[in-house]
Amino acid sequence: MVNINNIQKGFAVMDETRLDKIEIKELEVFANHGVYPEENVLGQKFVISATLFTRTRLAGLTDELSASINYGEVSHMITDFTRKHTYKLLESLAENLAEMLLCSLSGLEKITLKIEKPWAPVALPLKTVSVEITRKWHTAYIAFGSNMGDKKAYLDGAIEALNKIKGCQVEKVSEYLVTKPYGGVEQDDFLNACAQIKTLLSPEELLDVLHEIEKEAHRERIVRWGPRTLDLDILLYDDVVMETDDLIIPHIADEKTIFANRVHLMTKGKNGSLNSYMGWKWSVPFTGKSNVMNFLTGVGGVLYPVQSFDDEVFNERVFMDICKYADDVWFTAMAIKA
Repeated sequence: MVNINNIQKGFAVMDETRLDKIEIKELEVFANHGVYPEENVLGQKFVISATLFTRTRLAGLTDELSASINYGEVSHMITDFTRKHTYKLLESLAENLAEMLLCSLSGLEKITLKIEKPWAPVALPLKTVSVEITRKWHTAYIAFGSNMGDKKAYLDGAIEALNKIKGCQVEKVSEYLVTKPYGGVEQDDFLNACAQIKTLLSPEELLDVLHEIEKEAHRERIVRWGPRTLDLDILLYDDVVMETDDLIIPHIADEKTIFANRVHLMTKGKNGSLNSYMGWKWSVPFTGKSNVMNFLTGVGGVLYPVQSFDDEVFNERVFMDICKYADDVWFTAMAIKA
């Protein structure tokens, strides 16, 4: 017999292979979008299709509409939003409509929207023009640090500020840990924390938001590795591995210590053995910059041995798979450049 209460437990990260689809096809809406002023006044027909990615297993077993996404309500939400707002571009309509639905609908993990404009004023024989986008919630881990002034107040304020950002939701926050400074500059100890968030922002957009929060906390970059009121870093973002002039994910600390952070997360589920996970091979290259990735993992007070991976790999999803089986997980990860 299936235990209904356990149906949606254990989804610590969005696994798109487990998502089901609800489709709304070719919903017709008369609205006022377009580059030309006449389009904004006279209006025209738009045809909107939406694919909603969610999990319908619980609804299928219980036959309860409340366990699913009501496509009738969604159709009205799409119609009302499209009528009440005016955009010059289909791209803007699609972007804002997708954001509204993702932020409003519980259980909606991802959406594909196609907006057609069959009466587009191009003075040529065509059936329609359209824009199609796919947007989804991403999982990211953010590191917080402070070693100046009221450290706890800075961390509290940053977490609160991040949670107020449109398209960001703080889901879990670690305990606050005191750590020693690194980099050779004499300074006070740090107070550190980590937060798991879900976000609609891209990595670059998220970094801009973090810099703004640092700025509000009067963060000054005067001395490299020097004291700071607030330090925010993107540790992980889905299973993304990237390196630009401004952003490296997974986060690296410096040229010698590629990544060093101790994280404590309270997770749902029950305490369980991690032995079967310790032998897993990571599936995403760690940008080729390190040759050792060591993990020290503790679960429910039990300490597991350091694990070394020489194939330069790191994957947030595997860590999250570990987390979902434990109530109390912490890990220390460090990669040393050869």
